Amino acid sequence: MSLSFGEAGYRRLAQGDPRRTIVVAKLDRRTQAAIGARDADVMLSGATANKQLNEHKDLTAADYGRLEGLFQTGRILRDRERANHFRFIHIDADQRWYAVVKITRN
Repeated sequence: MSLSFGEAGYRRLAQGDPRRTIVVAKLDRRTQAAIGARDADVMLSGATANKQLNEHKDLTAADYGRLEGLFQTGRILRDRERANHFRFIHIDADQRWYAVVKITRN
């Protein structure tokens, strides 16, 4: 999987201002169509970034860098209870990668 986010993106994530958002990945057109996304940018709010950093201290810059590849190659599952949430799952060398994308209509 691709590692496009890298250290610079992770530093921006770590400086998470709850009032700002950062782009953590880009969706390809196939994935955009599959989940009904209008925009290719996958954005993470500062508030969510702070939550991620506090609750998932095991995640590294390289892990966040895998998001774009996960969105391109992962299996897509629509959440049964929240129709605007999509789960992406990819198993690579016995490692399970998982991310959730929430589609907003802003």
